[in-house]
Amino acid sequence: MTIPDHIKQQIIKNIDKKRDKTLSKLREVLDYPYHPDTKILIFRVEGDSGGFGMNLLAANEHWDMIDVNADGEDLDSTRFLHFGFSFYVLEDCDVNWGKTSLLEQISKFTRDYLYPWFADRFEELGGKGYPFDCVLQKHDTLRGFSMKEKKWIKVHAV
Repeated sequence: MTIPDHIKQQIIKNIDKKRDKTLSKLREVLDYPYHPDTKILIFRVEGDSGGFGMNLLAANEHWDMIDVNADGEDLDSTRFLHFGFSFYVLEDCDVNWGKTSLLEQISKFTRDYLYPWFADRFEELGGKGYPFDCVLQKHDTLRGFSMKEKKWIKVHAV
């Protein structure tokens, strides 16, 4: 079963309406005082079908997690903890939740649109010149989407 065009258009509309909020929050992420060992920001993507969420992880060049910021504060006790992003893409969509193959296609379509869309917001804020690598990575996978290069790359499990 293929995704009807009206559902594809609504998914795109639902993501696009988060543009301003995404830019605002992403600006905060990029301006945060990261620990000097931070070399990679991992936007870990969770969810399928209708809901997608991203939480942020900081890592060194070996993909080891960094738990403190530039001031030595535990990241979980700072505003870093609130740097998540969420997208409910099936708002105003009439979808038959019993059709597993359709839901799988919706998940793939959403990822194929959302990852480059998010990288475009990153680029709007000067991301190409950002000092860290920034990667969108679906949890429990070894593939990530480089936001600077706008392509899929091999990554470490997080």
